[in-house]
Amino acid sequence: MKTPIDTYANVPPQDIDLEKAILGSLILERDAILKIDITPEVFYKDEHREIFRAVEAINSTGKNIDLLTVAKKLKDDGKLETIGGPIYLAEVTRNVASAANIEQHASFLLQSYVRRELIRLSSEIMQLAYDQSNDIDDIMRLYDTTVSTIDAVIAGKKKGREIREILK
Repeated sequence: MKTPIDTYANVPPQDIDLEKAILGSLILERDAILKIDITPEVFYKDEHREIFRAVEAINSTGKNIDLLTVAKKLKDDGKLETIGGPIYLAEVTRNVASAANIEQHASFLLQSYVRRELIRLSSEIMQLAYDQSNDIDDIMRLYDTTVSTIDAVIAGKKKGREIREILK
């Protein structure tokens, strides 16, 4: 029988409220997108990735980002209902007062993403290691890549580099 700690331990690092706060800030404040450098992959929820892609697409055209333009872009792409419709999109903006802390929020979001990636890579190594039919050299290459990634993240944080830059 699983204990509450076991269940919690299996939940990938994520913060849905933080994701909503970032998306809401991007939708409500014109220049918020210029303050952060993240990719859709850092969002845990698929719906949030789609909303962010719409925001990025609108920004790339030079048009203003707001609730209506994001809803239109999602509708044009056939994704509006997939993300929960206009009601969910409005909900994302509901509890956002400003984008004042968006850089810090994006940093927290990146940290959760890196944790998920490290868990994924570690799990992959573990699965490969258990299967004795796998070539040990392939397993060691993946292990070396994972260790290098971890080292780069640690070194980058010490030097103030962005996690996203390191993971490229």
